[in-house]
Amino acid sequence: SAPLGHVTVGLGVHQDEALRVRQILSHLGVKFWQRGPRKRPTKSVHFGLSGEYGRYLRSLWPPPRPPLSRERYIPESLLKSSAEELTALLAGIIDGDGCFDKHRSRIRIRTHSRKLAEQLIWVLSILGIQGRLKVSPPRAISGKHCNPSYCVSVLGEGYAQLLTFLRPYLR
Repeated sequence: SAPLGHVTVGLGVHQDEALRVRQILSHLGVKFWQRGPRKRPTKSVHFGLSGEYGRYLRSLWPPPRPPLSRERYIPESLLKSSAEELTALLAGIIDGDGCFDKHRSRIRIRTHSRKLAEQLIWVLSILGIQGRLKVSPPRAISGKHCNPSYCVSVLGEGYAQLLTFLRPYLR
């Protein structure tokens, strides 16, 4: 492990590149240690960098915080896409957060993001499909507070029309 007060950065490379990386780090005078190669399919080698170079590299790539489910949204640039691209986007969202109910002829997408739900209604309207938005109030599950949830549904004729659009993306 790194000495106290030092910043450590992990650098993973394929084992075929490890020798070259080791040569570069040595040439630069960077203190490093190496673990690997691992026997996983990636066959990666991990280098740990500390000191000045470690701090510099860490400043370039701060660890990203994934968005919370209630913070999810569709970027404005995607909302300006063609109908075909919006359909592909919708297919991906349905694949991740949606479900088909063939018996009731409906498609539902659940989310905790009000913005995403409203954007999905807008995307559906661009495609000429009427969607419904149902809000479920916040509740506690096992004593833990949960945020409100939003359900976007497409029923009846809209369901048949949306299935026609989504057919190229279905397996």
